[in-house]
Amino acid sequence: MIVGREPELTAIHSCLQHAAEGHSRTLVVTGMAGIGKTSLVRESLTDVVGSAREYHVLAGACLPLQTLTVPLQPLRAALRDTASEAAERLAAIDDIDRAPRAFDAYVDEVSAERPLVLFVDDVQWADQSTLDVLLYLAAGPRDRALALVVAARDDVLPDGHPLHRWLADVQRLPGVDTLHVGPLDRHGTEQQLMALTDVAPHQSLVDDVFIKAEGNPYCTRLLVHGVSPDARLLPDLPSANLLAAVKRDWHELGEAARQVTSLVAAGGRPVTLNLLEAVADDLGIPDVRPALEEAVTRRILRLSEPDGYWFQHPLQAEALDSELGATRMETWHAAYAKQLEKATADEKPNVSAAMALSDHHHRSGNAPAAYAWALRAWDLAGAARTSPELRRLLRRAIDVRPSVPDAAETLDDLLELLRSAAEAGGAFGDQLVAVNALLERIDETVQPLEAGWLRVQRSRLHTLTGAGTPEPAEALIAVHLTRADPSSWQHAVAQAELVRAMVWADDPGAEAHAKKAVTIARRTGNPHALAFALCARAMVATVQGSSANAVEYAEEAGRVALDAKDWHAYQHAIAWQVNAASPPVSAAVADVLSRARREMSTGGAPHVQVAICAAFEAEKRLLIGDWQVCRDLLRISLGSSDPGPFVDIQSRLAAAMLDAFQGRTRQASMQLERATELLATPGLHPNDSLATATALVALASGEPEVALRAAVHALRARGARPHLCEWLVPLAARAMADLTESRRSPSEDGMPTDIDDLVREFPTIVVEAGDDPESQPHLRLMQGWYDTEEARARATERGAKDNAGLGDRWRGVAASSEAAELPWIGAYAWWRAAESLLAQGPSQRRRGIDAWRRAERLARQLDARAILDDVGTLGRIARVPQPATASTPPATNSTEAGAGELPAPLPGLTDREREILGHVVSGSTYSEIAAALFISEKTVSSHISNLLRKTGTASRVELSRLATRVTAQAGGQEELG
Repeated sequence: MIVGREPELTAIHSCLQHAAEGHSRTLVVTGMAGIGKTSLVRESLTDVVGSAREYHVLAGACLPLQTLTVPLQPLRAALRDTASEAAERLAAIDDIDRAPRAFDAYVDEVSAERPLVLFVDDVQWADQSTLDVLLYLAAGPRDRALALVVAARDDVLPDGHPLHRWLADVQRLPGVDTLHVGPLDRHGTEQQLMALTDVAPHQSLVDDVFIKAEGNPYCTRLLVHGVSPDARLLPDLPSANLLAAVKRDWHELGEAARQVTSLVAAGGRPVTLNLLEAVADDLGIPDVRPALEEAVTRRILRLSEPDGYWFQHPLQAEALDSELGATRMETWHAAYAKQLEKATADEKPNVSAAMALSDHHHRSGNAPAAYAWALRAWDLAGAARTSPELRRLLRRAIDVRPSVPDAAETLDDLLELLRSAAEAGGAFGDQLVAVNALLERIDETVQPLEAGWLRVQRSRLHTLTGAGTPEPAEALIAVHLTRADPSSWQHAVAQAELVRAMVWADDPGAEAHAKKAVTIARRTGNPHALAFALCARAMVATVQGSSANAVEYAEEAGRVALDAKDWHAYQHAIAWQVNAASPPVSAAVADVLSRARREMSTGGAPHVQVAICAAFEAEKRLLIGDWQVCRDLLRISLGSSDPGPFVDIQSRLAAAMLDAFQGRTRQASMQLERATELLATPGLHPNDSLATATALVALASGEPEVALRAAVHALRARGARPHLCEWLVPLAARAMADLTESRRSPSEDGMPTDIDDLVREFPTIVVEAGDDPESQPHLRLMQGWYDTEEARARATERGAKDNAGLGDRWRGVAASSEAAELPWIGAYAWWRAAESLLAQGPSQRRRGIDAWRRAERLARQLDARAILDDVGTLGRIARVPQPATASTPPATNSTEAGAGELPAPLPGLTDREREILGHVVSGSTYSEIAAALFISEKTVSSHISNLLRKTGTASRVELSRLATRVTAQAGGQEELG
């Protein structure tokens, strides 16, 4: 499966489409080895050619032959499987000078009958006669149905290579396009890992792979081959397959060039010629310059001024470095450290040189020097102290500090440096490590304010790292400690954190502490304390239902935090401004998050804070149907670096819901699995949409029992209501109605057994504290949806004749979804309305067709493939007239059997009834069934009457729905009867 290549696939499809329309087009696809050129073209040929079947396809590849030349080798190979006299004559051509005109005549002949696709791969290895033929074809008539696609590596072409001239000549011709395939971005790499491993990978593994493979799909495959799907990092040592692949070209170098390139690899980063010669001289390695020239000519190294020499791909460096051996590693790194120290003796080193010195001393075994240079790099870094590389050096300094007894810095000093750097960079994991270590070392009786502040930080970091919600007991300790100075900003912050913990615990006494926190914070004038205290007041007002007051407090908190550039407080304030909004899901709310995200981006906030805002906005955009923006936002929240568990969880749940809505159930399940794993302990972090996402994914996957269980368990859980809890009762009712329609009951003990059980336990939808179902459109929609799913289940229980009126109820749900800005429910409701109305016979057919068209149009806008599939099946069964411009909805999860071939597991049917049922499901009329089976229409009518009676359905539409649904749920594996 090709991922992350939508623009490239579009370009190839466009070339093929030109040929289908009778126009010649040439596409030159370039890129480095392993970047995916061949896979892209072959995927396009499979998608476009395989579906249309009107193309004639020729495909051949050039070979890297070393000792002989086979003229026209890829073209002869392409013709080998073509069974035609002309192809046989062409393949047998001996006079190479005749080849261009002969092949051109063959193209004329074939393309006159149907579009011709000629794909030639790896033309960097093509002989001159092949290049001549390809140039002749590209320059041919524009009015013939030819798509010429050639692929070439552009990273191994030395000066003077014949392909340089050929590329220059062909690109000047009309009708020739060039497509350069670059590396995948981080999000594309993550998508590739999902496709390779069938799980959503840990973000730390994505980072590791992306850094080492640099977005090269082939290298990515090599890196993760044999690696556990649950791994958080790649193995320390490269695999044998990886070593063999990346060292293939290296082995062709001379001995001196191999040794010098290994020395470059030991440098760990680009190496200047002066430094490399000095190190080599120290180690007694000769012939540096000729070796470098050879390595550059063979495209192993590249020279980038002023940085120096480095590898065409860093995996080569890693492979060579991994095979240095302990002795040579210490010696070579010591030589690098020695020469770097000489180079910096007379001038102030920059941060990069200091970091390199720390690394080389560390790998040579000189811990004191590695420590000293790590701290030197920190001193030099200035504004760059938030970088992951600096934090890596700080962690090293903390680790080796015990072996440096004369160090000026205490361990507490180093931990505070790490904590502050991690806070500024949004590295919540490093920050939590530092805070925990400081708390273990602090004497709370001597430094109570500092201890209380550290406890508050730990409580917040537990939330941000996905470790759980705040504990009132921990917050009370912080309050008690900071009472040492009740007028301090630390005491105000501790009071605010206690409010946060009490709100999570549904403790009604939070308001008094919130007021106290604001009062103290205003007196201190500390903007950080004031921002969090105001957020505490917003939290209390929100759960009390005072949305106007809550928004006012949250907006002031946001202004204070923004002025102070306290990004955590700002993000917290925006979150509560959104939580207090009424309704909480709307374009206006999404716009608030969008503005905040832009403020943070332009203000220099850490990426993770921007990512948190993007994740929240992605969910809002998703629910209001703006799925393209949602997809782009998820690339922000997951796409550039490890965003931390909190962002990861929120983003993956939104991604799972988007995939479920659009019918990508496999990807949805993988996202859901990773989110569940990140949450670790059920209930530890309850304010997420896990239950809602699980139910949506289960329903999209045809697993109503799983959906019912997820919804009911979440609804019964104690504590704060889960996020999007208003969806859970309607989703449970939908699952119950689906089970009733398929004549199944929940198999798990403790679950409601029928719709009556569900309604007794949950007579209305469940909402978050402070929400008013009567005043909010989205909550009125949810209640109407619940009531209508209940009516669907009861109609099924009583028999199809009680279906009257259900269609109008579904139309009402669809209309309410527009007011609530929740179009996914609208598309589903219009489909259900069409299903109910079309089942009632001719009197409701016009209204049923109208509902069907609304469902089809809305589902297509949303790219809701699962609903499009259901809508398409319904339209075929009910013989809804298709507009001339409408395209057939693509099939996704269900399997549509052909006429007379439906293997639905409905018991008690005769062979003839099963045969007729297959024709009914395919949409055949009585006369068409009679003609196909050589029986009379009267006999057909009699059999269909028996089918209706045996299945308890009232019409052919309901009969078809039942058979299709039961078949899909059984996986199409059983037979009727």
